[in-house]
Amino acid sequence: MRIYRSNNEAHGLGVKGALGFTLAGAADETVVDDILALIREERNGDARIPLVATLARLKDGRAHDALVALQSDPKLGTQARVSLKKLRRRKPPHMHS
Repeated sequence: MRIYRSNNEAHGLGVKGALGFTLAGAADETVVDDILALIREERNGDARIPLVATLARLKDGRAHDALVALQSDPKLGTQARVSLKKLRRRKPPHMHS
């Protein structure tokens, strides 16, 4: 997390994007707060996209709430909607509302 935050790339994925993919792959429920904080930092640009994608596999209500809120974000909305669809497909039928 420290290396990700200290990298100042503003555009494209580059090193920060690679770190984002790495963090996303290793993330679990113990780091939800950290992942959400990184997503909220707009200066992280497109490198936030893999972090948004990982929210779909975290079993934490805050992750789901964040995806719902991010749907209208101009940069992250598409990934948020894709991730929400994945969540809905994984829920057992009796859990759909």
